[in-house]
Amino acid sequence: MGRCTDSKVVNNMYTKYNKSYGVLKKKVSQLAHFIKLHRQTDQKLKQRLKEISALDEVSRAITSTLDLDAVLDLITEKAAHIMRARVCTLRLLDRDKKKLVLRASYGLDEDSILKGDIKVGKSIAGRAVKEGQPYIVNDVLSDPRYYYPQFAKREHIRSLVTVPLTLKKRISGVLSTYSRKKSAYNVEDAKLLSMFASHAAIAIENARLFEETRANFLNTLKVLASVIDAKDSYTHDHSERVMRYAMEIAQELNLSDDEKEKLQYVSFLHDVGKIGVDLNLLRKPGRLTAREWTEMALHSKVGAEIMDKTGFLKELAPVILYHHAKYRGGGYPDPDRKLNRIPLSSRILAVIDAYEAMVSDRPYKKARSNEEAMSELKRCSGTQFDPKIVKAFLRVLKKNGLRG
Repeated sequence: MGRCTDSKVVNNMYTKYNKSYGVLKKKVSQLAHFIKLHRQTDQKLKQRLKEISALDEVSRAITSTLDLDAVLDLITEKAAHIMRARVCTLRLLDRDKKKLVLRASYGLDEDSILKGDIKVGKSIAGRAVKEGQPYIVNDVLSDPRYYYPQFAKREHIRSLVTVPLTLKKRISGVLSTYSRKKSAYNVEDAKLLSMFASHAAIAIENARLFEETRANFLNTLKVLASVIDAKDSYTHDHSERVMRYAMEIAQELNLSDDEKEKLQYVSFLHDVGKIGVDLNLLRKPGRLTAREWTEMALHSKVGAEIMDKTGFLKELAPVILYHHAKYRGGGYPDPDRKLNRIPLSSRILAVIDAYEAMVSDRPYKKARSNEEAMSELKRCSGTQFDPKIVKAFLRVLKKNGLRG
């Protein structure tokens, strides 16, 4: 009787132990699964944090410039980096908003078929714009919506994600990234690229507004320059020609974009001081007297004073003041001005102005030939003109088919 009771007790204890062990084992398994999921989630969070940090970094990069082409190039390069893409394209809507025009790309050959325009509503990019939503294609070779399978085969492209460029509910274009892996992108990737595209759309809009404002400003300068040139019947379109020559010289000298921009402005404005010169003096048919030359020379000083009062163009004042100063001293308005104090833009304008004066007709003198004018520039190089500028200008003239 005792043995039987002991056996039942042992069996019951063993059964309870097995049950407890089974529950414990199940809980341990659940805990292990939870830890595994936690680690995976943690890895995903770390990856997203890394991507968002990269997103913030590249967003600052693309908003660091207002040059539209530079902004577009940066966007495609950085988007390709973030999305680990083989190719990235950026298309903007044309004026009629009927076509998407390729404006920038990363990883594309010059003769790529993707460089053609896409109609809104067609292919993947056109659909993304028409519907205002991202598109993910896991395999472009088997998706009939994708229009360029020959490109995909040649470049071994298998998947893509495309997102519209949206700013204030207005779509301006589309950003697409392509991968050589099948099913390379998911919904989270589309969200990430959409976030980047939002920053990109702002940068594009800012660059466009700056470009438009700059174009309007340049047109205003051109109108002002034409008014100034019209005062002197012998200098029609003078400022426009000076500007074109100045930009070519700037290219020869490898000047920075900022220096080129300022030179472009001052080319149009260098004679603004002629507004204060007597019209009869400007149009006098004969040579000027010494007193008249003194009055005429004041146009540099007057022009500099005008620029000085504008505020935002104040830094152009010294350039205008000394664009008739001589390389080794002399000229006007300051005959003691020396090389190390004459702005580079002034020296460029001095050479162009002298050339323009020599090849233009005047009532008291016939225009010199191009050969004679170039010879005179060479003769006065190192005394009246900066030799470096003269050499650059002569190269410009030769490129334009004019030889001395």
